[in-house]
Amino acid sequence: MTAPGSEKALRLQNAADPFHRLKEITAILREPDGCEWDRAQDFHSMKEGLLEEASEVVAAVESGDPENLKEELGDLAFLVLFYCRLAEEKGLFRAAEVYEAVSDKLVFRHPHVFGDLQTSDQKEILKNWEKLKEREQRARGEEPRFGEKTGHLPALIRADKIQSKASRKGFDWKRGDLASIFSVLRSEIDELEAELGATYEATDSPLSDMRRDRIEDELGDLLFSVVNLGRHLAVSSERSLHRSTEKFIERFRRLEEAASTEEVNPFGIENEAERLGALERLYQKVKSDRGH
Repeated sequence: MTAPGSEKALRLQNAADPFHRLKEITAILREPDGCEWDRAQDFHSMKEGLLEEASEVVAAVESGDPENLKEELGDLAFLVLFYCRLAEEKGLFRAAEVYEAVSDKLVFRHPHVFGDLQTSDQKEILKNWEKLKEREQRARGEEPRFGEKTGHLPALIRADKIQSKASRKGFDWKRGDLASIFSVLRSEIDELEAELGATYEATDSPLSDMRRDRIEDELGDLLFSVVNLGRHLAVSSERSLHRSTEKFIERFRRLEEAASTEEVNPFGIENEAERLGALERLYQKVKSDRGH
């Protein structure tokens, strides 16, 4: 009698290529004598893992490490096939249909590559992409609605995507008109400041729902305008904020290290004004030590 493990190993040896080998591994993990953990998963239980793996791909891109990127792309590819396997088990669709559908969609939406459309202008390509997407929706009996299917995105990415969509429909600032964008930015800052009032102080007392909504509205308008500026500068607001957050983390760690070597650790000063003053002086020193 052949051992179960040997049978599984033979199935992997007979896989036609790496893609089919991974697909076979995914199937084996879900089978009755497979992995109990994998067998216990469903569409919903794997959502967080899917988001985590996608984030790790992004982190690998940022790291510039090709080996790390290869590994993280593999993890993400496995989850795509895992979801396909779950769908196959429920009789919803086959993995092959997923790849066939996306292939057909890419060919349809690239008529400048696979068809007769003559253009190499990126803005024109994106405009045509949106038109073809809307045509697909109408063919399915759906009426396209601006901004739909974007609510799941991180806020900065969603704002940039929405602004870009509006721009492709012709609603945007004139290219290079940064003066107008900065004017709007200043106006939004003024509106937020006016809403807060000259005597506003953050306290432990909860804000009324109406007051919180008004402040969130004004702060949101300001952030939306900042994203607009980044878009016109061809700079990702999401990536910019991520870089600044990482920079602050690195500086704050050095601040903590420097504070621990002080005769009196500034973090331990009870007087708020003195503590903040001492920490600010030390923070500026930490910044200047690295040149920025």
